[in-house]
Amino acid sequence: MKRFEWLGAAMLAAMVAVPVVGQDHGGHAPAEQDHGHVMGDMVEVPLRTHEGRLTVPVETDDGTTLEFIVSTGNSVTVFSKSGEARVGDSQIFLAGLPISTEGSQTVDDSSLTMDDGTVIDGILGARFFTQFDVLVDAPSGRLVLRKPGRAVEWDGVTLSEPVRIRLLHGAIITFNVELNGHTYPAMLDTGAASVVVNERVKTEASLDDEGMATLKVGGTTLTERRTVVRDLPLFESFSPNGDGFVLVGAPLALDCVISISYVRQQLRTCVR
Repeated sequence: MKRFEWLGAAMLAAMVAVPVVGQDHGGHAPAEQDHGHVMGDMVEVPLRTHEGRLTVPVETDDGTTLEFIVSTGNSVTVFSKSGEARVGDSQIFLAGLPISTEGSQTVDDSSLTMDDGTVIDGILGARFFTQFDVLVDAPSGRLVLRKPGRAVEWDGVTLSEPVRIRLLHGAIITFNVELNGHTYPAMLDTGAASVVVNERVKTEASLDDEGMATLKVGGTTLTERRTVVRDLPLFESFSPNGDGFVLVGAPLALDCVISISYVRQQLRTCVR
């Protein structure tokens, strides 16, 4: 298996292994819902929060509606077994945009079952998003996609100065963050429900038993972010010597708009 593909599997393992923390803003997907619409050169899609994870409605070409987790850390499309059965041989779309299933993975339903018993149909991976400038606006309940080609500005949204990101294999976002005043290499995965750190970070950053930490991304400071301490196998590929490493999950985006430009390799966040 190529390392790129392995990263997708490893990120999925991280997502299902980390407990959900934070507020639950959603339950089962409604029977009828807005699937997104085109606005000039942009596509806007409803963005929900389901037990700390960001999800969007995905459709098949026969009109079946599915719920997919938005993951910037899992490289490929992933299906639960029941989600795969619902899709069958159909093509899947996000607001009319075709989603590639090349190299897709299928996992047991248990891997994508939420605490409320909902089985998520799948995960929309980073390869899909690399063709767009992306606005993740969880506070307003929307995901906006736009073809690159102009300055990364969004009407009505105030964002920080750009943070330089590095793209692993052109898709996986890595960058530097500060946690309790210490700087660490990090990876962004909006599909993970928590901020996860290894034991080295826990010790150096003096995390208390509650796991609350101050996270700084560029010019944005987020206080009292619950942090889970876990030495995930994934961390070994980024920090083979056991140095500090941070997995930045959906808590970065739950109450803070973020903008991702894969072409310009820039991340911008809410001003705070």
